[in-house]
Amino acid sequence: MTKVSIDQAYTVIASGGIIALPTDTVYGVGASIHSAEGIEAIYHLKNRCKSKPLIALIADFSDLYNLVGDLPSSVVATLEKFWPGALTTIFPIASGLVPEIALAGGDCCGFRIPDHELTRELLRKTGPILAPSANPSSMDPALTADEVEEYFGADFPVLDGGRCKGAVPSTIIKYHNESWELLREGTISAEDINA
Repeated sequence: MTKVSIDQAYTVIASGGIIALPTDTVYGVGASIHSAEGIEAIYHLKNRCKSKPLIALIADFSDLYNLVGDLPSSVVATLEKFWPGALTTIFPIASGLVPEIALAGGDCCGFRIPDHELTRELLRKTGPILAPSANPSSMDPALTADEVEEYFGADFPVLDGGRCKGAVPSTIIKYHNESWELLREGTISAEDINA
C-alpha cells in the first residue's frame, strides 16, 4: 500500500482519483461526489454493478444541507442523536448537483458522518466523498490498511487510520412520507431510531 497524508489524500481526491480511507466501521474506497471519473473508477475497482448506489461520507451537517436543502427539525433531531456514527440516511438530491453516476440511476443518495476524526479532517478539506466498503464485491470489507493492500495492491493510496472497529455495517434509513423507513439494520436498531 502507499500510505498517504491528509494533504496527499486531498490532492488525489481533488484530481478525480480514489483512495482508501478509514471509517468507524470498515475501510472505504472514496472519490469526490462531484467526480464522475473517480466514481467510475470505484465501480470498476470493486467490480460493482452501477445500479447499486454508493454512500456519501460528509464532515458535518453543512455538507448535507448543500446537497439536499433544508430539513424538518424532527429529521435534524434524529440525525443529531446518531451523528457522527454508523447511521446512513437517504435523501433526494436536486438534479444537476452531482454527476448522474453518483446516484446510480436514481435521485437519492445516502449520507453519513463517520465517527472517525482522521477521515472527518479529510472531509473538511474535500467535501463529500462517495465511499463504499474497501473490498471487491462479494468479499469481506477491509478492516486494516494491510487488508486494503491485499485487495488492491501495494500502489493503492491509503489514508491509514489503524484498525477499524468492525464489520457490522451502518444502519440505513430513508426519510419518506414524514417518517423513517428502515432499509438495513446495522449497529443502530429501529427501536433506537424511533425512541
